[in-house]
Amino acid sequence: MKYKILNDLQFYYQANVIVVQINEKILKDREHIFDIEDSKEYFVDVEEILTKDGKLEIVYNRPSGYTPLLDLKEYADFYKLDIVSRLLEMNVTSTTNTYLAMQNILLKDTRDLLFIYKADHFQNLPYSNQEELERWKNFICSFFGKFTLEKYEKNRTEILLKEKNNLLNSVEAADTLEALKNLIKSSLTEEQKNFFSTELHEKKLDIKKDRRKTQIKIALIAGLITFYLVTIFFIYVYFNKQVIVSQQASKTEITILSKIIDNDSQNIAKEMDKLNYPKKKQVDIYVKIGDYKKAFKLDKKSDKKIIQSLYKQGERDKIKNIDLPGSEYLADFKKILAYNSSTDIEYLVQTSTDPYIVEALIDQAVAKKDIPTVKTIRQVSITQKKLSIDPKRQISMIDLLIDNNNKELEDTYKNSSLNDDLKKRQTNDLLQDNNLLLSQKIELTKDKND
Repeated sequence: MKYKILNDLQFYYQANVIVVQINEKILKDREHIFDIEDSKEYFVDVEEILTKDGKLEIVYNRPSGYTPLLDLKEYADFYKLDIVSRLLEMNVTSTTNTYLAMQNILLKDTRDLLFIYKADHFQNLPYSNQEELERWKNFICSFFGKFTLEKYEKNRTEILLKEKNNLLNSVEAADTLEALKNLIKSSLTEEQKNFFSTELHEKKLDIKKDRRKTQIKIALIAGLITFYLVTIFFIYVYFNKQVIVSQQASKTEITILSKIIDNDSQNIAKEMDKLNYPKKKQVDIYVKIGDYKKAFKLDKKSDKKIIQSLYKQGERDKIKNIDLPGSEYLADFKKILAYNSSTDIEYLVQTSTDPYIVEALIDQAVAKKDIPTVKTIRQVSITQKKLSIDPKRQISMIDLLIDNNNKELEDTYKNSSLNDDLKKRQTNDLLQDNNLLLSQKIELTKDKND
């Protein structure tokens, strides 16, 4: 059972119901709240209202097939823009006292969304009293950004300066709700074009390649069997059929991608099933749009592709929050991202031969200035196992070790308990180590430039 907090509300998501708890102490008048039982468009129905352990419990019917919007935070931007566009169309916040938050929204597809909690008409129950444009800006930032709704509500301007997200900066600049709606629509169109343009371009190139290859085959065969006119005729017919088949196969893939755009993103699965889209390509599409659970369900080996893709994009939080039951690869990455002590990841450092895992280990160890782990990685992964590691990451480890040696040099000079001979030996050892590290850094810099 999922449990989430939204201001004074506690949400419990169960299989068939959703329970919202409110501390009775914050209620103004409990006797005039029962109008929330009245059905309202775009809201789920209230089943009953109870009092339990000093808390008011509102029990809502959870319709079949609906998912909390929180579960879609890691999806592709064009999919989320489609959702926001639909929510703006629904215009619920202008007519109902409620909260515009991921915790309070259910989704079946991008056209079918429902809110959960609404306050009573007498304003005895809590609700957001922010100005409407501000509410929308905070909600969109929490849906696309790295932080929670509460953080954006407290200090959105300062957070956006740190995030450097072009979309969210444009959202912040919108001075009216209408301007915000237009921005979301134009951003959605642009994201859809960007997402599918690469796929469409590749399919068109495939058609041209197939056509060129077949023409070459026909020319070669025609040249070799000039005297066999009848045979030539049949071969010509045969290869023309091959051209048509090849072109049709490529055009089918273009049709699939075009239909995905035309019919909105929620129809992706139906369209791919209808046209027998290969499993591998289905997995690629799901990974690109951020539907990682479907990708993993189709192919249990896709976890590496999913995690590596997220890590390359810098989506560390998504890796921490994603759930792929049974994926050891994901478990390893979560362990790396959460480690506090070198002993937490010692086994991975000693045994892993996966460059992506080792590079993630390097990133975390350098960020935490974990000198023992950095030294072990250099010894085990690079020197002994000779894994091919990005030169830039190797240089980051060397820089950390040089800085550490420099600090030890300072400490050695300042340490009055050491005699001169010992100071001299320690100083020479550290200087020699730094010289060796600098030589290695120079070689790696050459490799990187080459």
